[in-house]
Amino acid sequence: MTAIMKDAIIKYLNIILFLIIANYSNSQTTDANLKTAYIYNFATYIKWESEDDIDSFKIGVFGKDTSIFHALSNMEKIRLLKNKPIKIISFSNVEDINKTQILYVVKDRNSEISKIFEKITGKNILMITNDCAFDKYMINFIYEHEKLQFELNEENITDENFVILPKLIALKKSKSELKKLYFKTDELLESEKEKVKIQKNKIVSQEKEISEQNLIINNQKKNIILQQKKIIFQKNKLNNLLKENIKQQKKLDVKINLLNIKEKERKKQGQIIRKQQTKINQQKENEEKQKLVLKEQENEIKNRQNKIQSLNSVINNQLEEIQTQRLVLILFIALIILISGLVFYIYKGYRIKKESNKKLLEKNLEITQQKEEIQTQAEHLEIVNKELEKLSIVARETDNAVIIMDSEGNYEWVNQGFTRLYELSLNEYISSFGRNIINASLNPNIQEIIQYCIEKKKPVNFESFFLTKSNKEIWVQTTLTPIIVDNEIKKLVTIDSDITKIKEYEEKILQQKAEIEAQRDEIATKRDLAIKQRDEILRQKQDITDSILYAKRIQKAVYPSNEYINQILNEYFIFNKPKGIVGGDFYWISELKGKTIIAVGDCTGHGVPGGFMSMLGITFLNKIVNEKGITKPSEILNCLRKNIIESLHQKGEFGEVDDGMDISLISVDKKNNLLQYAGAMNSLYIISNDDEGSKLKEIKADRISICISRLANQPFINHEIDIKKGDVVYLSTDGYLDQFGGPEGGRFKAKNFMQLLVNLQKLSMSKQEKALRENIENWIGDNMQIDDILVMGIKM
Repeated sequence: MTAIMKDAIIKYLNIILFLIIANYSNSQTTDANLKTAYIYNFATYIKWESEDDIDSFKIGVFGKDTSIFHALSNMEKIRLLKNKPIKIISFSNVEDINKTQILYVVKDRNSEISKIFEKITGKNILMITNDCAFDKYMINFIYEHEKLQFELNEENITDENFVILPKLIALKKSKSELKKLYFKTDELLESEKEKVKIQKNKIVSQEKEISEQNLIINNQKKNIILQQKKIIFQKNKLNNLLKENIKQQKKLDVKINLLNIKEKERKKQGQIIRKQQTKINQQKENEEKQKLVLKEQENEIKNRQNKIQSLNSVINNQLEEIQTQRLVLILFIALIILISGLVFYIYKGYRIKKESNKKLLEKNLEITQQKEEIQTQAEHLEIVNKELEKLSIVARETDNAVIIMDSEGNYEWVNQGFTRLYELSLNEYISSFGRNIINASLNPNIQEIIQYCIEKKKPVNFESFFLTKSNKEIWVQTTLTPIIVDNEIKKLVTIDSDITKIKEYEEKILQQKAEIEAQRDEIATKRDLAIKQRDEILRQKQDITDSILYAKRIQKAVYPSNEYINQILNEYFIFNKPKGIVGGDFYWISELKGKTIIAVGDCTGHGVPGGFMSMLGITFLNKIVNEKGITKPSEILNCLRKNIIESLHQKGEFGEVDDGMDISLISVDKKNNLLQYAGAMNSLYIISNDDEGSKLKEIKADRISICISRLANQPFINHEIDIKKGDVVYLSTDGYLDQFGGPEGGRFKAKNFMQLLVNLQKLSMSKQEKALRENIENWIGDNMQIDDILVMGIKM
């Protein structure tokens, strides 16, 4: 019995330890887990080239990051990506990178981004980086205000023949949905796993129970036999002890008799000594003669005294031994009584175990029958369990009160919504109203309702009034549903909904109906007033439109005039298509120190706000170039960023609006055929035309905007490009590239834009502008223009 109890205790301790570890593990929402969730969801919104031919999605981790590798490995075990298995691979060298679908680059390996990008180019590999300041990335994790965010380089992604679903682009503005999606899918996955586990374990648990019961019976039989052997051994040992006790008692009697004899002898010798002493006194006169005899007698007396002392010592030892033997005897008697009690207890336990074994055998037969019934009902139970699992999710999460009862209407379980609705726990409710629904419900027809539900085996609805613990009056609508298995009602489930507000609304509706009828005449008066207000709104709208048109004239006045541009440039075009009357895109040109400085900017926002920001940008460019005499593009952008941050009082605080602009700016030295360029998010395109054809070169911009940001202290890069006569330079905002349209409703994208520019090289600059306008209008079609569009082309 002791061994069985120890095994049971060890099993329970192991279960408790497992639950503690699992609970601790699940409570950790680490940065690695969040990135793993992002990576998984990125993949669901991106299509690979020949995706149907992919057997499994391989995710490579370049660099050493045990936390992300561990999180990805856990995902590999429990998830499928697009219904295909996931494999996690680790790379330490660029040369080792082979064919994977996704490559995750650890932050401390950002210095090798260029090599990695070159390695994976053309292999349809999606690269995900961490806090990468270079432009050679596809998806980049960044931290803004200590929160994990991400940015997309759609151009690099589409260059690798990926298709980005619009949902991922939309997620850039609502990244919290990825977290919600992760936790939701994780909860659904855990729920499905639990369902499968429960179904599999039901039959297995019954078989285990039978085998465990048989094992317990066999162990008990062995224990009974062992106890019987112990009893026989103890009986034999007790008999031996009794025999040994009798022997010791006999020896004790013999020793007592010997002591009595020796005591008599000692008394006799004492009398002899006294007689001799008398003779010595009488014979004092003969002392000298009797001296030798006296000495001999004295010696004899001493010897006899020594013998007496030794006899006394022996007697004392024997008395102590007798006392010890008496104690042993008492202990033996107590032991006999204890053993007798133990024998009685063991015999009684044997009788109880015998009856228990009989019951266990009967239970085994019953379990065997149940096993056969369970196997025949498994398919039906699986369907019912799935439905019950769905109901259990609803029961846990709903604000309604869910009550599960047995077939007689006795309460068994309630959800948290029950406690919130009635302000009572199940035990408190039972104590106050009773265990059965017929006794507890305040509906006067509850008995007939229950009877109808059970007889018809159909759900039924009814309403009840209830006074909560806090004396709050509520109305409850109850849906009573029978749970039927094998045409028998196994459970009754009620779902109680708080319809207090509905009742209140019904009363309000009656009141409002009366008020509406009373206000019918008043409506006609208000309708006339509404017509007047409509006319006033139309007038105000016209005033606003006039104001915007006036703002447009002001903005146009700030722009460089056509006459001024014609004095500086020979062949050029400016395709400007604002989203509204006033736009946030602007162009600017100036000539200083033999250099022509041209800028095309894209301000935050559209309409009037974007227009004001564009005028602010033009004002600062005039100040930086024309007043301060700065002509180097990177220095111009550095100064422009500083002026924008100072004028808008940007401090980089949480929640602060990061207004600013993206811009491409060039400085052309016609004398030395040298072009300098610096860009903030907007790239530059240069096309060289010769006998071999047209070749386009893209100079990518820095991934930094003209506003406050985490990279606000990083200077812009200045690019120098040799140019020749006939080269065409294009500056553009992102409006043309990001416009939705076409047969699939996708973005136009940089790749198509660059190909379009190459195709236009045989046209004059004015016809190029017309072709760009017609192309984007055809692309937009019935869609709405989403951003301001500005493209400027200059022929050298």
